Amino acid sequence: MAAFEFELTRRTAAVGDLHLDPAGDERSWQFGAWLERLAGDEHLIVLGDLFEVWVGPAQARLAGAAEVLDALSRATRRGVLVDVVPGNRDFLLGRDFAARTGAGVRPAGLVGTRARGDVRRFLFLHGDELCTRDRAYQRMKRVLRSAPVRGLSRLLPLPAARWAAGRLRGASVRAVGRKSSDVKALQPDACRRAARGVGADAVVCGHAHESRDERMEGGLRWIVVDAWGGERDLLAIGPEGELGLTGSGGWPG
Repeated sequence: MAAFEFELTRRTAAVGDLHLDPAGDERSWQFGAWLERLAGDEHLIVLGDLFEVWVGPAQARLAGAAEVLDALSRATRRGVLVDVVPGNRDFLLGRDFAARTGAGVRPAGLVGTRARGDVRRFLFLHGDELCTRDRAYQRMKRVLRSAPVRGLSRLLPLPAARWAAGRLRGASVRAVGRKSSDVKALQPDACRRAARGVGADAVVCGHAHESRDERMEGGLRWIVVDAWGGERDLLAIGPEGELGLTGSGGWPG
């Protein structure tokens, strides 16, 4: 599957790792309120893990999920472009989510191009695909994202979906706790390969929950946004060449 390609002609915000609770909490309502401030000529890119866990469309009936989905729907009806790259927590977001919200779901990431600025071609990813030393996770990822698993997820009733979500969340926490930081880390070589694959001069991702903005050998720019609520949790991109990590509290503005 190829990354979705588009032109960066709008003021664009890239955020990630919100980890919102589908059952609802204060952060879900806060994000919904933040979405209401977006103007119709803006573009929002969510770099994965919008939800803490998502195991199927039945979860859309939960209070927190409904709040976020409805807020996204209102934003797209105002003219805001919204694209979501599924993450390792919400990789089962699919056509039901897209139909409810009007957002694009981009499992293979996005490639954005613009005419001005020192970065002209961006690759937007969640970031877990850059954790290439974690081979056990990459094997599990292929299984969980397979067609049979995706088909089963669409059939789960809400009680089963909530049970599965809890089990997956617990297993994930235990697995992550057993792994060294080196194994879990984003790998620079993987970042370079991903960029070369689409001819990008910048890679933008999340997943690490720690911001980064560096120039790699050869000039590739690697930008990692903080988890939502962090000091540098939003990448602001302007069609005239503007580019920089900032805090979501100052956007829009």
